[in-house]
Amino acid sequence: MAQSPVIHALRDKRARLAGEIAALERRTNQVRADLVHVDVTLRLFGADPDGIAPISPAPRRSPHFPNGGIRQTCLSAFRIAGGKPLSAHDIAEGVMRGMGLSMDDLALRNDFVRRVQWALAGLRRNGLAVPQGGYRSVVWTLAGSVPVVETEHDLNRSG
Repeated sequence: MAQSPVIHALRDKRARLAGEIAALERRTNQVRADLVHVDVTLRLFGADPDGIAPISPAPRRSPHFPNGGIRQTCLSAFRIAGGKPLSAHDIAEGVMRGMGLSMDDLALRNDFVRRVQWALAGLRRNGLAVPQGGYRSVVWTLAGSVPVVETEHDLNRSG
C-alpha cells in the first residue's frame, strides 16, 4: 500500500528534526569540552572560571534585512517622520507593516524592536541619532547636522 503524502511529509519532518537534535547535541558536547579546557587553563593562571558570567551569543542575521539594511531603514523612517521623534517600537512596527508582516507575531515583533534598538545605538555611536527621554520612554531623532537625503533605494521603497 502506498504511503499518504501527509505521512511521508511528517516522516521526513521527523527525520530532519531528529538529525538537527543530534547535530546540536554533538555541538553542545564539543563546546562543553572546549569550556573544560579553557577552565583548566584559567586555573593554571590562578583565575577562577566560576566567577565569569556567560555572555549570550551574537544574534543571527535577520532574513528580513540585508547587511546594513536595518540602519538604512531607521534613517528612512526618520526621513518619512519629518523630524518627529520616533521610538524603536514605532520604527519596528512601521517596518513590519511595510513588509506586510503580522503584528500579532509577538516573537517577530520583539526581534524587530531589538534589532532597531541595536541599530539606533549604532547610529548614536556614529553621531547620527540622538536619544531623548527616559529608559522606558526613549524616543530618537536625527542629530542636527545629519542631512536626510533621499537615495534611490529610499525612493524605490516608498513608491
